[in-house]
Formats: sequence, C-alpha cells, structure tokens
Amino acid sequence: QIREKVDAWLKSLNEKIEREDITRFEVRFYEILRNILEWVKEKIDAKIESLEEKKPKIKEKEGFFREARQRVFQFFEMG
Repeated sequence: QIREKVDAWLKSLNEKIEREDITRFEVRFYEILRNILEWVKEKIDAKIESLEEKKPKIKEKEGFFREARQRVFQFFEMG
C-alpha cells in the first residue's frame, strides 16, 4: 500500500513538473521532492525484497506422489 501511494505521489509530481505554467523555483522544489520520494521508494523496495528472501521457500516435489497427494487433498476439500 505504501509503495502504491509513493508511486501516485511520484506521478503527480512528474505531472506538475511537466506543466508549463509553474516557475523555475517550483520546478526545482518538485524535483527535490521527487528525488526524496524515489529514495524512499528504493528503501521500501529493498525492505520488501529482504522480507521475501527471509521467507522459507517450499520446494515443489515432482512426480507421481505429488499428483496423488494433490488429488487426495482435493477429495477431502470437496467433502
């Protein structure tokens, strides 16, 4: 959710910068804000990636036994 908000803010800032009716001072101010938001976004992405790496990964087994086990689970879920 935070990542989506930061993306929306960045999009809004880019639109404001691209408008022609703002002063050079305002453009510079928005560029500074954009740089700060991009830095925050990088930190959020890095944190999310590190959390995903810490999650235990489940290896999928292949072969007959995996398919049989899935069918058994499906049978019990139906009942």
